[in-house]
Amino acid sequence: MERDDSLFDGFIAASLHDIGKLALKKNQWEHHADLMEISNRNNLDIDLSDLLGQRILDLISIHHEKNDKKFRKLFDISNLSCEEYALILSDKIQSSMSPHGDYSEDEEEEYFKNLSKEDQNRINLSKEEANRLKSAERYFNPYYGNVTKWNDANSSLVLKDFFSELNKLGKFEFEPHKKYWANKLFRLQKEMLRNYPFLTFIPHLSLKLHLQLSSVLFLFLYEEVKKDPYNLKQMNKFKFYTFEVSPNFFEMFYRLRDVNGFHSTTKKFSEKFLNRLFGKYKKKLYGIPHKNSNPFMFYDKDTFMFLHPSLETVREALQETLNELNVFYSISVEVNEYNFDINFKNDEINALEHINVQSSLSDQMSFTISSHDAFDYDTYSENICMACGRPIKPGQERKDDKDNVLCELCYEPRKKSTGCDLDLFGGTGEHLSYIFLIMPKDLKNHSREIAESCLIDQFLAESKIKPYSIPPTENGLLEYLQALDDFSLFQDELQQGVDTKNDSVINFFNSPRLTCYLFRETESQPWGFLRYLNSKREYLKLGLSLVLINCNTKTPFWSLIESIPKDKNLKNDVFYDLSGGCVTMFNSEEVNEIRNLAELATKNNITQTQFFNISDVALSYSKEELLLEIEIRMNRRKSFMNELERGINMLEFEESNKEYENRLKRAVFLKYIGKLVQNKNHQRRW
Repeated sequence: MERDDSLFDGFIAASLHDIGKLALKKNQWEHHADLMEISNRNNLDIDLSDLLGQRILDLISIHHEKNDKKFRKLFDISNLSCEEYALILSDKIQSSMSPHGDYSEDEEEEYFKNLSKEDQNRINLSKEEANRLKSAERYFNPYYGNVTKWNDANSSLVLKDFFSELNKLGKFEFEPHKKYWANKLFRLQKEMLRNYPFLTFIPHLSLKLHLQLSSVLFLFLYEEVKKDPYNLKQMNKFKFYTFEVSPNFFEMFYRLRDVNGFHSTTKKFSEKFLNRLFGKYKKKLYGIPHKNSNPFMFYDKDTFMFLHPSLETVREALQETLNELNVFYSISVEVNEYNFDINFKNDEINALEHINVQSSLSDQMSFTISSHDAFDYDTYSENICMACGRPIKPGQERKDDKDNVLCELCYEPRKKSTGCDLDLFGGTGEHLSYIFLIMPKDLKNHSREIAESCLIDQFLAESKIKPYSIPPTENGLLEYLQALDDFSLFQDELQQGVDTKNDSVINFFNSPRLTCYLFRETESQPWGFLRYLNSKREYLKLGLSLVLINCNTKTPFWSLIESIPKDKNLKNDVFYDLSGGCVTMFNSEEVNEIRNLAELATKNNITQTQFFNISDVALSYSKEELLLEIEIRMNRRKSFMNELERGINMLEFEESNKEYENRLKRAVFLKYIGKLVQNKNHQRRW
């Protein structure tokens, strides 16, 4: 089978079709589909017709169909090739989800003028305000990071750097170079286009996301239109699904010894599954998808999220991969179905026919797929798996490095584990700290709400337009994908803040809704990581909550999971300390007080040791005696003393608590403040 270069050409064109939006003119996008005009306008030293080839330029030029010179007098859809039609549709599908629907650049001004007439209750924008907004600097306001302003000069620099990097690959039409192009394109998108907007009114959705999604939809649409290439109008409906796949994490671990094995088996499973699902493209697309460049994947860690047009195909591929690898009991799958109606409208004034797309979220579902081997066991077997408690058939027993008998499903991750035994990890009598970072369960709707209440509002304020409302996208798909991308970046940067060579920390799970770290408590950890985490959270607008559980090495992991609040409205942070013989809990307000007092103590040059000393005192004294002791020790720090006393007074206690439990909470409160204090070289004493 020969490579389908027409498919690859369309794929590259879809990945580049809006790159012309980097060429701002008076802060506006102008004829961004004409790359030759953009090249001349920005004085590019590179001949794009030579670099990309005329076929790619032609495909890009037609993605706003009525702007193409060939069709100005009469746009006849039957004249389109399959690649052209699929490329146009992939762009229009995304436009159909934007607040103002499907429009081209030429229609934008008319749209602005009629906004207040179309929807007075939703958008109240005068013509003058609309024009001012159009000419303002382009803004990008991400879920993670700061607002970025773009003007003619800095966007043009990115455009030149982008094509300079592509030029190093050589001409696209030269076949030996093609195998490098797609990989390079995805790297450049990630590096250069992640914080550049792709729509005027949607400042939180990036050009990187738009181009990646366009290239994926192009592939799906191309396959569909190729079924009847001589009657393109017959395809009047299209749908695809988002899939979020998660191995059932909490069933995996026995005393957390299998953490590293879990990571490797999860990666093995995702690579095997994705190759089964998308491997047919590798020859046609010169190696894509690659493990480091997979356009179908929008989140790829211990869970993964991707797009596909067939629910049954995905379900079958998951089941087959699960049975073949025999590494998980089961996997959970969250699915969203998106439907699109495709129709055609006539513009009698210009004798043009246009493609119109309307979108809708049709269905949401979830299901579990179980391995066939999970139910294949002998009820009367004498051997029981030490990890999962399942009976093992004779002859199928496995043993780990400690001679524990395991079933095959539990043995696979164990044999690849480095043996994270909590007793060895924590040491005799040492404390452990578990950190759980929790996102709202319904991330799709949550990301849409954040876009509306925070990101778009800030964009409007930055644009200096009087208050009015612009909604996010219609069904939240684009916000969901962007939030996943931004949160993945946040998790990557968190990982950079953890010394991977440090044997006192393990990152044992990363998903869009749950990130987990395990620390052996030392003088610097997890408190140094918490300070780093808090600095990063300042730039994350997705409402992340934190649960910190401090305990000893004998505390069962399952009991910690039970301790995580199940309240859907959990916000901010909650701390649990189990190391004192009873549960000491700090609610969100108390945790904020700990953080604020630690910051204030750092500014006042108060040392950790001083807090540890006063924490020891708190265990033996009543509250009144403790406050008196603080006053004696802090007579030179009146302002801080008053703040610390206020913090102690605001602590909440259960009515059933004994006096020791109340003293313990005050002691732990002071200890945590001390642990979060950043020591300086020259600190004065109280």
